[in-house]
Amino acid sequence: MIKLPAEAVAELQTIMRDGLLRPRDVLDRARDESSALHPFFTWDNSEAAELRRLDEARRVIVSVRVHVQTRPDTPPVQVRAFVSLARDRVAGRGYRETEVALADYDQRAELLRTALQELGALQRKYAVLSELAQVFAAVEQVSKAG
Repeated sequence: MIKLPAEAVAELQTIMRDGLLRPRDVLDRARDESSALHPFFTWDNSEAAELRRLDEARRVIVSVRVHVQTRPDTPPVQVRAFVSLARDRVAGRGYRETEVALADYDQRAELLRTALQELGALQRKYAVLSELAQVFAAVEQVSKAG
């Protein structure tokens, strides 16, 4: 997550039309080198193309699904075939097979910590929705138990 300076946030607010902030409008404004938004974009086309292709590679990786047996008494569930543990994200190393990560005690524990962190981020994002209070309370219980 990036931390935008106040002048960039103010600029975003001036770009809004009909109550919507459109990515195309943000990009168009950011093209101006005097824009407070300009430094947050990659303007070298070769570099930007490579970054875009890396994003596409990530989408390809996370699109693969497998069926995993979570408990003997329940049917298999469909999940991503590859997961990225926190240690892999920091080091930029990549993705591991989900089934291998689940079978290894340390990797499974790290995957659970990552899931709980992501659920916490989701909770912060949607904290204004009281309809999700029970869901968030259940997440809190799992976090405390782990």
